[in-house]
Amino acid sequence: MKLRVRRMEMLAREEGLPSYELLIKASLEDQEVKHFASYAAYGSALLDRLKGISGERAVLALWRDFAWTRNGSPDPNFKLNVSAILKAEQSLLQILHQHLEQDSKI
Repeated sequence: MKLRVRRMEMLAREEGLPSYELLIKASLEDQEVKHFASYAAYGSALLDRLKGISGERAVLALWRDFAWTRNGSPDPNFKLNVSAILKAEQSLLQILHQHLEQDSKI
């Protein structure tokens, strides 16, 4: 979960939004949000690898969130693509904006 939270916090900072760690952690209980966050964190880990920064073992857990079936086996039809990662990040940004709107109403 740490990699997902960290990526969402980085997205918030990149967008100039405050980071709401508790709301981010709570939002990751939703499977769709978890899926998006895993994709985004995996994409970030890939960019780190290009820079020579080795990944954590937890990156494999991210892969299992989106490239495996619900039965717990690799999805033979899965293909990683950049557009899916970018779509996941855009979805997460929308969620972060919703957190900001909710916080401003409190």
